[in-house]
Amino acid sequence: MKRHSGKFLLSIIFLLLVFSAYNQTIRITNRGSICQSAIDTESGLLYFLADDSLKIVDLKSFKLLEKSRLAIPEGMLFRELIPAVADRKLFLVNNFGGQIYRYQQGACLRLDHSFSHRMQLNSTLFAHQNKIFRYGGYGFWSYRNFFTYFDTLTKEWEIVPPTGSKKFPSGSSYGTVVKIFDNDWYVLGGLRLNQNLPEKNFPNEEFWVFHADTRVWDLLGIIDEELRKPFITAIDYGKMVVLVFNAKTYVLDMKGNRMKEYNNSIGANLIRSEPTDFVKSYFYEGNFLIPGSSSSDPEIKLFRISVADFLYDYVGEKSIYQTKNLFIVVCSMMVFLILTFMYLVWRREKTLSMNKIKVIDGKFIFKTREFKPDMDQYGLLQFFLRSDELTTNDLLDYVNKNQLHYSQNVRILHQLVDELNFNIGMLLKKDIQVIQKQKSAVDKRIKVYSLQKKYFE
Repeated sequence: MKRHSGKFLLSIIFLLLVFSAYNQTIRITNRGSICQSAIDTESGLLYFLADDSLKIVDLKSFKLLEKSRLAIPEGMLFRELIPAVADRKLFLVNNFGGQIYRYQQGACLRLDHSFSHRMQLNSTLFAHQNKIFRYGGYGFWSYRNFFTYFDTLTKEWEIVPPTGSKKFPSGSSYGTVVKIFDNDWYVLGGLRLNQNLPEKNFPNEEFWVFHADTRVWDLLGIIDEELRKPFITAIDYGKMVVLVFNAKTYVLDMKGNRMKEYNNSIGANLIRSEPTDFVKSYFYEGNFLIPGSSSSDPEIKLFRISVADFLYDYVGEKSIYQTKNLFIVVCSMMVFLILTFMYLVWRREKTLSMNKIKVIDGKFIFKTREFKPDMDQYGLLQFFLRSDELTTNDLLDYVNKNQLHYSQNVRILHQLVDELNFNIGMLLKKDIQVIQKQKSAVDKRIKVYSLQKKYFE
């Protein structure tokens, strides 16, 4: 009982915080309803399609101006219509592609001569130069990678042909962001097709720009990993774009390749938490317009929130994407470093090899000098090269002459070792004993011989 009371109290406190900070709200619809919207910034009107009705909000006075039942054309479903504004007129577009209607006094007037081809599901709809444009869209296990626009003269959807381009994006849908700066049309996000499994898709990590004047596509780079997640809403924020995710808000400067990161404010958390809803939010005359609600509120309301209240918990700044030039430079540096390392290793090995004695065809060769030992010295060196440590008895087995006494064999052994040390020292031109004698590490009473093999290749 106490647990439920605590949750209820927290909900009340949250609502009080919300409505004290954002006391200007307009009811739009219930939380479970489909809600599509479009803004007319020139007239200061915000249109909502909800509950089979058209609702118009006057943003100047921030009041519900009109609510009227929408007469849906026969054969169309309410949820298939997406509102768009161009030239201060409201249009309703088939989400699947094809039909476009002009809203006029509660009725939908058919404008096009096309049909519902169902090839541009969840494409990005936007207005530019008083025309309705679409980018991308899904249909029949494929994604579109081009722009189309509705031509009011031909009454058809016409393609914007990328005639000057030799490379093209993979195509995307479901949340692709399009931002236009004059003749540069930036395209980011959305989902793209898995070529191996056409029924599967994955986040689009590529960032492209379409140069409308030359009709050329240009791949800018690969976006930051944080931006590849499904976002809740994209907001056109002047020269910037705001992307709201479940926990973070990012302000993107696409031309400058920079983004600022914020922890979500209360206002950002008001937006529906399901990214697949793609609820549109807006920025108008210094305020964010957010359709949303708290977790305990059954209604969707339109909130008007200032910039200071929406973006305040700043985290940091970084690049949106890694540029191609930087990528090439990094790759070139990596290749250079690898080749340099390989060269240095090779050079070191060669230098070490040049400073070592080669034992070839019965000769000792060091750089340009060579020495040909007698058979006893040559055989003894080979014996040392095959072993790590040899005792006196091991060596006597090699030099033993049966007709001689043990002490004579020992003297012959010592003389052979001394001669071999001398000749190798002369070859190296160093006063050094390459064959060393010391006590055994296992038994201090035993003397052992070892060769310093670092002088030999």
